[in-house]
Amino acid sequence: MVEKPQILATHHFVPAPRWTETAYTVVRAGHLRASRDYVVSRSAFQGQDLIFCISGGGTVETLGRRFTVSANQFVWIANEVPHRHSADQRDPWTVLWCRIDGPNAEALRRKLFNESLPVVTFPDPAFVTKWFERLFATLESHGPGIDLQLNMLVGELVWRLGEPDVQNSETSVPQRLRLVLDAMRARPGDAWKPSDITAYTGLSPSQNRRLFHRYVGTGPKAWVTRERLTLAQRLLAETDESAFHIADRCGFCDVYHFSRTFRRLVGIGPAAWRNNELGKK
Repeated sequence: MVEKPQILATHHFVPAPRWTETAYTVVRAGHLRASRDYVVSRSAFQGQDLIFCISGGGTVETLGRRFTVSANQFVWIANEVPHRHSADQRDPWTVLWCRIDGPNAEALRRKLFNESLPVVTFPDPAFVTKWFERLFATLESHGPGIDLQLNMLVGELVWRLGEPDVQNSETSVPQRLRLVLDAMRARPGDAWKPSDITAYTGLSPSQNRRLFHRYVGTGPKAWVTRERLTLAQRLLAETDESAFHIADRCGFCDVYHFSRTFRRLVGIGPAAWRNNELGKK
């Protein structure tokens, strides 16, 4: 017998014509107690799905990363690319969720999370639950001005997600991982061999890889590469240093490796990126 999820609440909303061309809204929202075999898998979908885990746990795959989500964690799903989320079979999650839509909604996610994992641990989970209570009440009201009210609610949530105490909350990340992440952020130009990471964590290289994948969604090498590119972009925008010197400062073996990596992960080369950032033709 297939176990079915328990839908505790569900709401649908059709915004005013052309509303999503200029403002944001919520088109679906709900409260779900998942079954052990609960899975959602899509190649792409309209809008952006936001999930807040009340209890239990689950696994999310988005933006090419796979990570676990537990109680009091909020995750932003990139619907424009393949994505998947499923409940923990031993302790299925109970979630509050909504789907927002609007002009370039994925840009909101990029603004909030940049290249970081799109998941945060809320220091005040009561804010999120109360926000969803007001969202559900608004969707049930069908009253005048509902489009504007929903736009304001989306704005309120986005503002709260951008607050430093939310963005910097890492209470679920083990202390040994926080120590090495802080060190790698401070010195991204270092080689960061497996033995260097082990010196901070006291774990084997394979254990370190599992630790990174579980809590930050990628391995140590990929993680420090993103930190190096972040530093490189700052140097390109704020200094007149050559690509050769920036590559050396950021830990790339040579300028050709730097350019190839930059183009692969950013989409354009360092010189073109600098010109765009500085408004040059």
